[in-house]
Amino acid sequence: MRLTLSLSLLILAVCLFGTQAKAAQNAPLLWRIEGSPPSYLFGSIHSANPTLNALPPAVDRAFGQSHAFYGELSLDPTTLMEAGRAFQLPEGQRLSERLAPATQERLNRVLARISPTLSLSVLDRLRLWALTTTLVVLDEKIRYDNAPIMDQRLYERALQAGKQTGALETVSEQAGVFEALDWDEQLQLLEATLAYIEQAQAQDRPLLAETYRVYQAGDPEAFLDLLDEQMEVPLLLKLKLRRRLIDERNRRMAERIQGLLKTAPHTPFFFTIGAAHFAGHQGVQRLLRERGFSVERVKAQAFSRSE
Repeated sequence: MRLTLSLSLLILAVCLFGTQAKAAQNAPLLWRIEGSPPSYLFGSIHSANPTLNALPPAVDRAFGQSHAFYGELSLDPTTLMEAGRAFQLPEGQRLSERLAPATQERLNRVLARISPTLSLSVLDRLRLWALTTTLVVLDEKIRYDNAPIMDQRLYERALQAGKQTGALETVSEQAGVFEALDWDEQLQLLEATLAYIEQAQAQDRPLLAETYRVYQAGDPEAFLDLLDEQMEVPLLLKLKLRRRLIDERNRRMAERIQGLLKTAPHTPFFFTIGAAHFAGHQGVQRLLRERGFSVERVKAQAFSRSE
């Protein structure tokens, strides 16, 4: 089976499953950065689900008006190859050499339920954190026949339209989020993920079904609720993940967005980052306001939670 998973997809998968939607507003996660002309922030879901990839009219208009598209990562072939290498263990190493037999058996049961062709032997070269995040998205990748995720679709549209393209992060920065976890912490994350997948399989429900509803609700806070309420890992690890996965990356991306807007004030940018990065007091849009920008949510309809 061919797996072409971008790091941009994997890096947020760990915080996008298993949380309940607060409302069903189908509200676009779109913010306008005032300027002449304005730029936009869009909260994406790293998913290939075709119903989610039909952009709301307000988002489509904002994208069409932009001259530059920036995502979390550049999704060109060179960067994707670099991301693929970041997932891999050093030459000659295998996960099966370090994982306990009981963990391997549990993994193989979960993988076989996803697809009879899957087993640990197929994923044995992945780093432990990469295996864990891959598990979350495998079912969807198979269901949608490895179709491109929303971010990839937007990147390809930007190329076709002749827009400038760029990235707010590097592969090493994104991989560093999980590389900062020691082996025991990565094992805890794997066990929590396996437990959640096993529960979904026992209930015969799609793993990301609740995620779809959360995204369609237009409520970014719901994504962080998972880290606070659903992720069954020790509190210190939960806090570490929240800091590394969300807060530190938010500050880095806000700083780089600020730099781009200051350097090219007359260029209309369209910035696409994962929906979870707009939640909480450290949301990217709030950090930009603290830096002096006027940022307002595009209100295509009434929302259950004001921004």
